[in-house]
Amino acid sequence: MELMGTTIHALYFKWKRSECHMPEKCGRFGICQESKCVACPSPNGLLPWSKKCSSPKLPHCSDGVAVTTDVRYYEIEGVDYFSSAYIYMGGKMY
Repeated sequence: MELMGTTIHALYFKWKRSECHMPEKCGRFGICQESKCVACPSPNGLLPWSKKCSSPKLPHCSDGVAVTTDVRYYEIEGVDYFSSAYIYMGGKMY
C-alpha cells in the first residue's frame, strides 16, 4: 500500500483487547470488567455475578389479555455497551 510516498506493508490499529468484547462473555445480562464477570444488575443495585444472572422474567399474556408488570432497571453509570467488537464469518469469530 502506498501512503504519502511511503510503502506500508501492513497497517494495524491497536486497541485494548479484552475478553469482555466476546459476545455474551458474562451471559446476556452480566457486567464484564477487565476480562472478568463482576456484577449482575438487579432492581436493588448490582449483585455479585453468577451464571444465573439474567434479565427479569416477564409474565406471559393470559387468554389474550396483557398482564401489566412493573419492571424497573437499575441505572448503571460509566458503562459502555457494544454488540460486539468481533465479526462473525462462517462459524468463526474474528
